[in-house]
Amino acid sequence: MSCNSRVFRELLFLKELKGVGPVRINKFYIPKLSKDIELDDLISVVKENESRQDEDSIKNAIEKSATLFELYTNRKDMQVITILDDDYPSKLKSLGNNAPVILYSK
Repeated sequence: MSCNSRVFRELLFLKELKGVGPVRINKFYIPKLSKDIELDDLISVVKENESRQDEDSIKNAIEKSATLFELYTNRKDMQVITILDDDYPSKLKSLGNNAPVILYSK
């Protein structure tokens, strides 16, 4: 895995939140993640800004993203690239808010 593991873990968490899609992540959360926000602070931001998210949905997203993070980081046959990584393809980045936030490749 070549990506920043903190950013990857936080993006997995955001992707697991129901109703929070790539446009919302790119437009609202990517600027915050680029400033080295920690997961606990990100959770606070989610609680303040995502009215559909209750404690249970946040807890479920944390648990599922932790499981996915373990699964992906233990794989040696896969490379993960996040939208904040230097090697993220510029053509995909040009999609703006519609750009995928995580890329997986073998």
